[in-house]
Amino acid sequence: MDSARQSPQFLAIDAALANASFSTALTLIPLLRLSPILPFSWANYIFGLSSMLWTAFSLGTFLGCFPAVAAYVSSGQLGAEIVVNGGETDPLLLVLGVVATIAALTVAGNISTSALRDMDLDLGE
Repeated sequence: MDSARQSPQFLAIDAALANASFSTALTLIPLLRLSPILPFSWANYIFGLSSMLWTAFSLGTFLGCFPAVAAYVSSGQLGAEIVVNGGETDPLLLVLGVVATIAALTVAGNISTSALRDMDLDLGE
């Protein structure tokens, strides 16, 4: 914990989260949860050390995790359906799913990066 508090990157993130309004924090947290740039466990560590509002963290985490949980549940249901009843493979649907996944990750990453840049965070090495 002491080494994190000495990190300029952490101090910049902590200051931004501590000074952010509820609505700003509620926007930033789901975006960071959706972003492929910041791994989930690292985000938990950073959010746990920061001095952000607990309500913004909880609600933001719920909103940010909901799409991934919905995707896991849907894919599990589809997998069970295929195992039980068999399934026909539609290559076009598979390609469309892969393209949509890549597009969603790209858009979420770009939005998160832009939001962090707008907050003037120095995330450089």
